[in-house]
Amino acid sequence: MKLAIILTNDWELFGNGSGDYFENQKTPLIELLKPINYHGFKFTVFAEVIQQLNLFQQSSENLNSDGIAKDWEDTIKNLLFEGHDIQLHIHPQLIQKSSGYSKEWSIANLESDEMFDVICSCKNYLESVLKEQNANYECIVFRAGGYAIQPSENVINNLFSAGIRSDSSVTNGLISSFFNFKHSYSSYLPWFCSTDIRKKNIAESSILEVPIFSVSRIDIPILRVKFPELYYLLFHSVRLTKEEIQWINQTKKAKKHATYSIKEKYRAQASRSILKLLFYKLIQPYSLQYDYDKIPARVLIKYLEKKWKVINNLDDASLEKFSNCYIPVVLIGHAKDHYSNYNIDLFLSLLKSEFQGNCESLTYSGFYNHYISNLKEYELLDENLYFNKLLK
Repeated sequence: MKLAIILTNDWELFGNGSGDYFENQKTPLIELLKPINYHGFKFTVFAEVIQQLNLFQQSSENLNSDGIAKDWEDTIKNLLFEGHDIQLHIHPQLIQKSSGYSKEWSIANLESDEMFDVICSCKNYLESVLKEQNANYECIVFRAGGYAIQPSENVINNLFSAGIRSDSSVTNGLISSFFNFKHSYSSYLPWFCSTDIRKKNIAESSILEVPIFSVSRIDIPILRVKFPELYYLLFHSVRLTKEEIQWINQTKKAKKHATYSIKEKYRAQASRSILKLLFYKLIQPYSLQYDYDKIPARVLIKYLEKKWKVINNLDDASLEKFSNCYIPVVLIGHAKDHYSNYNIDLFLSLLKSEFQGNCESLTYSGFYNHYISNLKEYELLDENLYFNKLLK
């Protein structure tokens, strides 16, 4: 067995449609690719397509829209040419209505016919652009904007009907006003689902959920934000270096420069009570999502080493039986939040030195195709890890 390192990025502007394409999307992506290409890793971009379709509607009014739309297409074509992957990301609140933006943040809340039409139009557009670069390209993977994919049964059915075969919206244990991923089947191993995105349920219209890698911890958000050096020492036993503290401070500045407040997102759906807000700020169960734009590299490596060590404690016969299988490690980032290559460069360097021959870089679709081609082996691996209580 090996770890399959699947680096993903939600490539988009800010959630209310604001931001500059070149400053907040194109330039950070090109910078991010430098350490990824240098270390020989593959990359999967989840491209938000609604904003691109909006540009075509605006082209008659805004002369710059055509140039941005063309650059967007050229960028993803170049990514595909370099051996990276591009898959589908949709923020439904950006859908343009006669009265303005939709303001519906969850794709699950769209009427079924509209949802299907939106998925198909975005998928078909992405394939029409990328088949010009590679005739064999397929858009088969989806990630919901803001991870808002619940209630999920109708979404899964529409994704499957549109030709989408896999999703990566779930992070086990992660909760917000838009989703609740508590008690998901696994924190890293894929599962087929057909009704509840969190639950394993094999049916004719099932899609494969490959979750974003995570570990469960206890968190004090106010301490993490205000005193990160103390927080990571107390809660993760990692003493931050000066360089890591500097990187964290850079990410804080990046948030201040954002052109909209994250509060807009939550006001669109629900507001927290005072008690919930206090609980959220003080102490809470915490799902540490593997986000290379937010979590220090040495923290990510620490928990990955722990997980890998536990999995490798399986008996020799089992390890031999599953030697052709990968343990997927899906990481996430956002180009709009990326202001420094320090952390991703350190993470990739540590991966190569600490895991040596035990990890391999794959695109998301590359892993999906391997999983489907070796389905029986992966089903047996799933049974073994489930029996040994190693899925979380």
